Amino acid sequence: MFNVFINDINKAIDYNTLKLYAEDSLLYKPIVNLSDPSDFQSDLDNLVDWAGNSQMQFYIKKCEQMSIKCAACNTPNTRYTMNSGEPLSKTDKVEYLGVSIDDKLSFNPHIIKVCSKANRSLHMFDKISKESQA
Repeated sequence: MFNVFINDINKAIDYNTLKLYAEDSLLYKPIVNLSDPSDFQSDLDNLVDWAGNSQMQFYIKKCEQMSIKCAACNTPNTRYTMNSGEPLSKTDKVEYLGVSIDDKLSFNPHIIKVCSKANRSLHMFDKISKESQA
């Protein structure tokens, strides 16, 4: 039912790409021109307006901004806002659909998380097998 309710959200986007999966959404755009940051902010504002018209709202504490920059690029360091000027928190690592990605497009945070989880499971299995032998 939720998917039917948000079916028209893409109509609020003019300049960027919006990816949806269940209740998760990802808005992104390459920033290559001087007008790109204002276009991105415009679509964020459009999303907030869409949410208000749909009797919904974005939970700003779960909204994050991550910039992926190449070392040779000179892109502006823009701070984006939602909900009447409230700034999005900046992060250098996000988790999207269970995969951790950092601002250098490295999967190291994800690999560390998966290895840590596997080590905990292995430790628990080892502990249980030792108890069952006693």
